[in-house]
Amino acid sequence: MNAKTFKLTVNKGPHLGKTFELAKEKVTIGRDSAADVTFDIAEVSRSHAAITRRGDEYFIADLGSTNGTYINQKRITGQQRLQSGDTIMLSDAVHLNFISQFDPGATVVATPSFMKEESGTKPAMPAVPKPKQPAPSPPQQQYAGRVPSGPAMSPPSPVIPEEEGKKKTWLWAGLGCLAVVIFFLVIGLVAFDYMNLYCTPPFDRLLSFLYTCP
Repeated sequence: MNAKTFKLTVNKGPHLGKTFELAKEKVTIGRDSAADVTFDIAEVSRSHAAITRRGDEYFIADLGSTNGTYINQKRITGQQRLQSGDTIMLSDAVHLNFISQFDPGATVVATPSFMKEESGTKPAMPAVPKPKQPAPSPPQQQYAGRVPSGPAMSPPSPVIPEEEGKKKTWLWAGLGCLAVVIFFLVIGLVAFDYMNLYCTPPFDRLLSFLYTCP
């Protein structure tokens, strides 16, 4: 059963407010009593229009009427696909509203549960053969008559800038101390000579090999 229903509701003209259900594959509209939907007024031709169903779609065609068939105020030639809410006009005397709506009483299509299980079952995966292990490589030939070279010497570690800076600091400190010692030594010699301490004990004995006191 189709889940949708298709109807024609009269908005203007005879049978105002009446609804015609489109249950047949082809529904004819006209003034003739043999038509499926009849409007006995002069503006409607005996065979005015026909509505044909194709699956869930409906198409309307004018059957050579005198006053023409209109969809939403536009005259049609040939077949015209109907959409829910369209207004069908038989001249300007009759207005029909085409309605497509869900039918709550329709049978819902359902798939049996066992069909779902079968469709959801995945085929077993074929066993994947294990890859062959590569053959063991032959043992390497031992050296004969030669002493194997020793391990490569690692390059000397670079001098770290921080250590080099410390060495320079100690060098300048040593030079500074040496300069201070020399300075005081010179001052002492000058003072020693100025005060003429060559013949004064105990310097007279210490310097006897250089100077003879009177």
